[in-house]
Amino acid sequence: MSTQNAALDAQQAALDSRLATVDAARADTGKLETTISLEDSGADASRVAADTKVIGSLLKRALTWDSDASYREARDSTMRTYSLAEDSAFMTSFLPKAPVNLDSRGNEYPYIDAAGLNSQVSDFKVKLLSVNAVNYDYMVLADVQAKSSDGLGTSVNVATVFVTLNGDGAPTAITGFASTTQPRTSG
Repeated sequence: MSTQNAALDAQQAALDSRLATVDAARADTGKLETTISLEDSGADASRVAADTKVIGSLLKRALTWDSDASYREARDSTMRTYSLAEDSAFMTSFLPKAPVNLDSRGNEYPYIDAAGLNSQVSDFKVKLLSVNAVNYDYMVLADVQAKSSDGLGTSVNVATVFVTLNGDGAPTAITGFASTTQPRTSG
């Protein structure tokens, strides 16, 4: 019986090794297909990889907050870092000023704090839309996650962001739209 177990273990190890080889080949094929696709559009794969990091930083900066104070800091930091005006499309439609209620004594009660709202990017996918000289235009689908105040539930909405990055990797145009569909939830 131990000889059979040893033979089965050897066969399983060989199978696992072959499956790992197939997975590696699939990954390599996917990378090659992406590179060929980018080259067909006139894009540089290393530039797209670098731009993806910039986009990830933008998303993290703008969409990570857990209180009214951190939301305001995320807004201010995003505007400063990416030279966005308060009345820009991204700031008015995607990161608008958060509502604050005032009582008769003038005390402020921020809605974000009262409702226990929070946000963070759990994942994002970048799609190159076009190349225009040194400007690369991207569409980004970002999974924006919020946790319940008791920590037992999580919801995820998809946000769509359009970003143009210049040859220096700096955003020159940013617009965004939050999902209008019901969030996916767990917990």
